[in-house]
Parts: sequence; C-alpha cells; structure tokens
Amino acid sequence: MRRAAPAGPRRERWEGDPSVDPSRAEPLRHELAGGWLTGFVETSDPTPTPHPSEERSPTDERSLPLAAAFAPPAGMSWNRVAPALAWYRRIVIGVLCLAVGGGGALLLFFWRSWPWVAAWAALVLAVLVAGWILAGLFHRSWGYVEASEELCLTYGVFVRQLVVIPYGRMQVVDVTADLLEQALGIATVRVRTAASTADTRVVGLPLAEAVRMRDRLAARSESFSTGL
Repeated sequence: MRRAAPAGPRRERWEGDPSVDPSRAEPLRHELAGGWLTGFVETSDPTPTPHPSEERSPTDERSLPLAAAFAPPAGMSWNRVAPALAWYRRIVIGVLCLAVGGGGALLLFFWRSWPWVAAWAALVLAVLVAGWILAGLFHRSWGYVEASEELCLTYGVFVRQLVVIPYGRMQVVDVTADLLEQALGIATVRVRTAASTADTRVVGLPLAEAVRMRDRLAARSESFSTGL
C-alpha cells in the first residue's frame, strides 16, 4: 500500500520554467484572517497601476495660485489704468513728506539738536522712498473689465480685492477729477449701487475713456434694471 508523500511548499509555475518570463510577474498580496498569503500573477503590463489615493494629493485643492483666485472672467483680460495714477500718488506723497518733514525739522532744530534733525530727515526720506515704490505697485495692481452682465474690478497690494458689480444694481454713475487729476489728464468713474452706501471707484482712467465708460455703464444699468 503506497503512502502519499507529505505536501511540501507550493512552488509557482514560473520558477524554473523557461517558458514564463519572471519579469512579467508582479506580487499580489491578499490579506486573510490568519495572516498574509503571497502569490504571483502574470500580467501583460509590467508597470503597476497606481492606487487612486496616490493619483491625487490632498494638497492639490490648496495649491491654487493667487493669480487664479483674482483672475478676470473666462476669455477676458484685465484693462489697466493710466500710468499717471502712479505719478498722482507720488506727487501727493512728496508734498506731504515735504510739509511734514520741513515742519518737524524746524521744531527739532529749535527744541533739540542737529542729530535729532538728521534722524527726522532720514525717517521722512525712508517714508518718501517707500511711498514712491508703493505708488507703482498700487498702479500695477489695478484692473477692470466690463463683462456681459457685470463690472469686475481688482486692486490692492497688501490686501487683494476682487469686486463684482452687476449692471442692474447700479444707481448712479458719474465722473470726478480734482485739480491734480485734471493736470495729469486722468479722472475717476464713481459707481453707487443699491445695496451699499459706499461708492465703487475706477481710478486713473484717461479723461476721454472715463467719459465713455460712464456712458456705457449708465446705458447698461438702465437696460438691465428695466429687463430689456
């Protein structure tokens, strides 16, 4: 009577079989109740398929660029204001620094000593340089676009803002220009809406463009408010 040979460890077919390419086999682990069972399966593609959790990082949604958050409507680009806006702010800052710096230097000259005057002059000069640079940055941050149903504005250096004003909410649209703006050939379009007591302004526009923009916004406001 023959006795069955004890079952030994199972060997996969590709071990020692020249007809099977070991490079085409990849490990496949199945978790069982009592432990782990390791097997090998033949595949036609030696490249493993990534797990769905590896295809998308949890930080993808937080990696949105800042420019995309303040982007214009699809298919449109921001219209920039005139460079004279930067010069307008620089002139205002220069006059203020001259007045405050000169008055403070005189007081320090009579009540203190020369080192105090020099320190005050250095402080005023630093403020003037910072204001000069910020005026250029503020000018480059301004942009506007007239979309099909709303007016979009973006501006700000330290705090970026994106303002959307529906044409149907506009009540008053006018153009303002002080003496310095008139000398530089720019104007401000001021828009007052029904939901806010504050005015929304489009600053630094050439005077002719400001007048045309006022007429366009007034016409669109009337047509949208009457449902035409």
